[in-house]
Amino acid sequence: MKFHCIITARMTSSRLPGKIMMKIKNIPVIQILYERLKKSKLICKTIVATTNNQTDDNFVEFLKKKKISFYRGSEFNVIKRVIEAAKKFKAKNVVLITGDCPLIDPDIVDQCIRTFKFNKADFVNNSNIRTFSDGLDVQVFKLSALIKSYKLIKIDNNKEKEHVTLSLRKNKKYFKTINILSGPRLNYPDIFVTLDEIEDFKLIKKVIYYFWNKKRKYFSAHELINFIRKKHLFKINQNIARKGNN
Repeated sequence: MKFHCIITARMTSSRLPGKIMMKIKNIPVIQILYERLKKSKLICKTIVATTNNQTDDNFVEFLKKKKISFYRGSEFNVIKRVIEAAKKFKAKNVVLITGDCPLIDPDIVDQCIRTFKFNKADFVNNSNIRTFSDGLDVQVFKLSALIKSYKLIKIDNNKEKEHVTLSLRKNKKYFKTINILSGPRLNYPDIFVTLDEIEDFKLIKKVIYYFWNKKRKYFSAHELINFIRKKHLFKINQNIARKGNN
């Protein structure tokens, strides 16, 4: 059973435009995320699903330069974009990561994949019931389940088209769904390591400057949370109003 990772990313974020290409140690955020995902033992290929907009042309040129696989599709019908990307790369099982999660832990990714495999699930995630910190979000699903959930969306429901797994979450009776809860060491849902606002970028920058170097690019979620708590970095972005899950 193979698992393809799809990262959804675009340059026209409403809250922090161009965030995926903001640099830390002269490395774009999207590359940090991509490098961390390479540490997964169970992902066979990682693809970036971006948009057909001209605003993403330079982003795509960067992906080409770095030899990162990509697909271009609809900006706002993100579920359609993900389905088309999966079909192009012949992915039957998808690990979905959003581009605003550069500190994703590949061990948590693999935990979600193993849970998916061993339980023969349609959809596994770790954010529908929030115990992990926002920014450590992983979603794994069968492409067939996502296609079925897409067919359940009403034509004028743009919210369910924009948020890839919202229809999967709302129609649980049709899908075997599992939500993974963190253990006590990672049960810090009030800590945010996602990239939504400039304050988030400041926190992530401090983390990368502390951990990331030529000899060491990987650090665990446990190390991450301990560092943030020890240095009280959570104060940097604790007052930001957050949107719902994707």
